[in-house]
Amino acid sequence: MNEVSGTTDIQKGMRRTVVLDQWGLGLPGADRGLGRYARQLREAAAGLPDWNVVELARGDAPGYRRLGARLRELSESGKIVYHSTTPFHLPLRKQLPWVSSIQDTIPLDLKAYQRMGIRTRLAYNNAKRADAIFANSQYTAQRIEERMGIPSDRIAIGSLPVSSVFFREDVSQRVEHPEPRSRPYVVGLADMRTPDPRKRYKWIDDLAKWLRSAGISTVVTGRGLSAEQFPYCEVIGPKNDAQLAALYAGAVAFFYPSAYEGQGLPPLEAMATGCPVFAFANSSITEMVGDGGFLLEDPAPWETQVFDEPLPAASAAEVTSKIVSIVHDGGALREIRDRGRERARALTWEAFRAGLSRAYETADES
Repeated sequence: MNEVSGTTDIQKGMRRTVVLDQWGLGLPGADRGLGRYARQLREAAAGLPDWNVVELARGDAPGYRRLGARLRELSESGKIVYHSTTPFHLPLRKQLPWVSSIQDTIPLDLKAYQRMGIRTRLAYNNAKRADAIFANSQYTAQRIEERMGIPSDRIAIGSLPVSSVFFREDVSQRVEHPEPRSRPYVVGLADMRTPDPRKRYKWIDDLAKWLRSAGISTVVTGRGLSAEQFPYCEVIGPKNDAQLAALYAGAVAFFYPSAYEGQGLPPLEAMATGCPVFAFANSSITEMVGDGGFLLEDPAPWETQVFDEPLPAASAAEVTSKIVSIVHDGGALREIRDRGRERARALTWEAFRAGLSRAYETADES
């Protein structure tokens, strides 16, 4: 485990110190998921005026004993608060104040993920001892309170804001296509490298079949994709943020079929570009999308624990009909684009930092 210090040292002046877990930056594909969260958490923590930040960067996750020893060594220079970006990066022995980020309670809620084993159960049980929890949505905070028995006064909330690249006014002029598209298109996002049944990626191709008959193409982008997995879609490789923003900006819709999210950043990113979002009203997606997109009744809510059924014809027909209607109604399209941008802007860095500061204050006062 390597220590990478920020711009300040432990106990510089009167400022307090948070030791920030940055293991996610060493993961493959760290531009998304936990890697992105760790990077943006670092930027937000560095902007807190009352706190020094010391980073723990890890190429590999250390053993619990080694992590505990390193934290004890750092605490010899003064009182510190340790912030773990997930429940999996907490030491077994608690000798100083902890903050644990929890992005979701999926391993506790979904049977398909409860098979992840004893390490997952141990990690979430260990997180109950944290002095403060930093959740990424009201929904996740509620599930933490209900499933883990952690009182609300120990839970701070900070929803991750959308990167500024998705708001740039010239984004629609940066669409990068292998060939010019003669038909309007809908975007789907998938990662097929590891099984993740709650994402219901197959529904993207199910909808694409309906959209094709209406003269609308479907473009699916992400990692580990093949044409065999999405026969009714145009499959393209993974895109960086600027390329993804441009792809969204040129589309008539973004279809997000997930059954469960702790926050759900992709719909917000799409809305920031002005791309209309179609998603199902479940988990935190309802909270994030709000009136900035089209929220549909979920035909298979996560509580049913059924994720392998095809997209029902009634749902496919409803989405197709709504997409066709906005394609042919310029006024309705402009209205939903404006509402989406406004909704995406509602998640601010100021609010995120305020939640983070509250988590650190709660832990420091414990």
